Amino acid sequence: EDGWLCGTGSLLVRPDSEKINSPFLTTFLGTSIIKAWLSLNSVGSTMENLNATILGDIPIVCPQLPEQLAIVDYLDQKTAQIDTAISGIRQEIALLQEYRQALIFEAVTGKVDVREYA
Repeated sequence: EDGWLCGTGSLLVRPDSEKINSPFLTTFLGTSIIKAWLSLNSVGSTMENLNATILGDIPIVCPQLPEQLAIVDYLDQKTAQIDTAISGIRQEIALLQEYRQALIFEAVTGKVDVREYA
């Protein structure tokens, strides 16, 4: 739901699966360039709204279907690598926080002499 555009109504988009891959279209529509375009072309002063005409005017880059599939596969692989790296870093942060707490406890209880570092 992060990044969803929401207005007073909803529009159902059904891409022609012989021309465009849905995950490719979803990724393309989620780019910062398209989000900025949608914001610039939205209507309404209190809340931004879109309509079928605005959605129909989105400038879509549409390579051939095999290339779309290759792009989606590549992005899925890279995203998985990034997710793995983030998970590893989060685990390292948690271990460092545990180590920090243990070190503070040992210093406070006198198990570690820290006077030479003062």
